[in-house]
Amino acid sequence: MRLTIPALLVVLLFAPAGRAAADEHSPLLTLYLAQGADPDILSIFPELLRGASVTEDTYFLALGYFQPLATPGGLQRLFELLRVPNTRTGVEGLAGKHFGLQYNVEVGAAWQLRFAPLRLARLRVRPAVGIGLSYAIGNPAYEDGPRSNPGKRYHLLNFNSYELEWSLEPLPAVALVTRIHHRSGIWGVIAPPIVGSNFLSVGLRCRF
Repeated sequence: MRLTIPALLVVLLFAPAGRAAADEHSPLLTLYLAQGADPDILSIFPELLRGASVTEDTYFLALGYFQPLATPGGLQRLFELLRVPNTRTGVEGLAGKHFGLQYNVEVGAAWQLRFAPLRLARLRVRPAVGIGLSYAIGNPAYEDGPRSNPGKRYHLLNFNSYELEWSLEPLPAVALVTRIHHRSGIWGVIAPPIVGSNFLSVGLRCRF
């Protein structure tokens, strides 16, 4: 692990930027570090605004790969109708290791919508959302269990990601990512309500 992380950072920082600068709809490689957040996902930002501490001493280190896909025609027409231009789609695969209050491996995949970036002077901020599935290999001890059996844990859960990608106009191939990594049972669809966890993530991303 000590050799792997510096090597990944070198790849992320010094990957060739020529094609990426010209083609924003390109594959992405992201190294994430996340910290567990205790509140329900809808309570995270209100708690932060109140100045409350929402994080706990459990962490998640992961590597993600995003493969762009052609946007389905019907969905593209819907984006055009809603006047949401330059929305891109693709699939992100993710694999990582938890440490702190749980020590399992987690793998997942999500279909992602990547919206056109907002431009603030030379800063670009691109919102994105993803929905898919996540599987915990081992015991996800940090996660909440159902009210009827708090000690029970679920391996397969829904995986949602909500992120902002921050980059500079002169360096479009490298970006900082802030993200909520959310696992849940989708209000009882695949696991009981309140099951799951939230992690606040930062990531270093490159296009290639």
